[in-house]
Amino acid sequence: MSDNASPTTTDAPASPTPSKRRVVWIAVAAVVVLALVVGAIIWAQAPHPPCCSEPTPTLAPSSPTPTPQPTPTPTMSTPQWSVKPLWQLSLNGSNIDQFKAVTVAPDGSVYAVGLTASNDQDFAGSHVTGDDTYGKNDAVAAKFTASGEKVWVKTFGGTGNDHFDAVAVAPDGSIVVSGYTDSTDGNLITTSNTGTNTALVAKISADGDLVWATSVGDNSWAILFGVTTAADGSVYAVGDGISDNAGGFGVAAKLTADGKVVWAKTYGSFGVDFWAVAAAPTGGVVIGGDTAAAQGSLQKDPNTPKNQDDGLMVKLGGDGTMAWHKNFPGADGDNLTLNAVAIAPDGGYIATAGGLIVRTTATGEVTSQNNAATMTTSAPVGLAVLPDGSIILGNAALSSGAKVVTSVVQLDADTNQLWATGMNNAPGVPYVILRDVAATADGMVVAVGVIMGTEATDQDAFAVAFKIA
Repeated sequence: MSDNASPTTTDAPASPTPSKRRVVWIAVAAVVVLALVVGAIIWAQAPHPPCCSEPTPTLAPSSPTPTPQPTPTPTMSTPQWSVKPLWQLSLNGSNIDQFKAVTVAPDGSVYAVGLTASNDQDFAGSHVTGDDTYGKNDAVAAKFTASGEKVWVKTFGGTGNDHFDAVAVAPDGSIVVSGYTDSTDGNLITTSNTGTNTALVAKISADGDLVWATSVGDNSWAILFGVTTAADGSVYAVGDGISDNAGGFGVAAKLTADGKVVWAKTYGSFGVDFWAVAAAPTGGVVIGGDTAAAQGSLQKDPNTPKNQDDGLMVKLGGDGTMAWHKNFPGADGDNLTLNAVAIAPDGGYIATAGGLIVRTTATGEVTSQNNAATMTTSAPVGLAVLPDGSIILGNAALSSGAKVVTSVVQLDADTNQLWATGMNNAPGVPYVILRDVAATADGMVVAVGVIMGTEATDQDAFAVAFKIA
């Protein structure tokens, strides 16, 4: 090979074009992303310890400890009646609670009054203190609808003994009550009532507020068992008490609609009791009661045995003057007390001593004196008269075998039974004692009293309503 020959050379590989480089990078990136995704999935599925401690949970604020509530009195068994009532109810406390009287207002509202020795449950907030069974009561007034729903329950009185024994509806829609108080404090003390063993009349609004309270008499011991209102708003109340200088034991009083005493008088002598009163259509009032008096203007029949009382009916004029009186001696050994009185549709008067029904004209002529065989003669009884002249009675009495027989009956003008319902309970089983009845023109009858348990203090105020045929 000659020196001037050209050397042989090797050609270098050609560089890739820009478009080819772009494809390569995209492929590499896709591989990397795929590897990361696969790795993440594998890590998530593999078990591994936590990297740090769990956070302490935040606790919700603790609820306040509930205030202990008084244990309610065990509910007594529901009374069973031979005719199903429209409704029945009781007001409950841990001590003695009683209804003594009832009235029904024109709008159908039911008002019941009585007493309580309790300061809990339905009577929480009363002025009663301690565990006295009797002697430290508050007076009670309650309002219910015509269907038996409780509207309000109010207690009245102070640290002494206070009770309401009668109730009537006033023309202005309020109620008037009568009874007794010996409290010198509490909410029955007004400018006209200073307490200390006195007969009491009060007015309560339809909302349950005390309008006025008035003492009747000279602070001698007295109780007003009956109350009524006249068309002009005047209030009449009757009862009995310690005699004054006039020497009487039966007590009657008239008050104005705003509670001022017009007159207060006593009648008869020792042994006269006034229990019930009704406003007479011709003015004044008619009174039901009894007499054991051996002398005086209201003495019993001379033929009545020494230890026996006569039933008594008295008519007073608007000024308190006695117009007439009638005695109703009982059978031998049977005391008679006309403890309920009402106005008949003809303007005459009807009174009852339980099983005995007496009728008089407006001038006092006795037109009938009949026995109602379904009732016990000497038992306290409630009385109402319907526009058709039929009579509603309600009572409870001991029968043969020492059973308490509780009943509500409707009698026609001749004392024939038209309708009745009752309940019989053996000793030791809760039973009902009825104290009063009221009726509406359309035939709703409401009776009140007390449902009794097996213990002395196991007494609840009770009300029941029926619809008669």
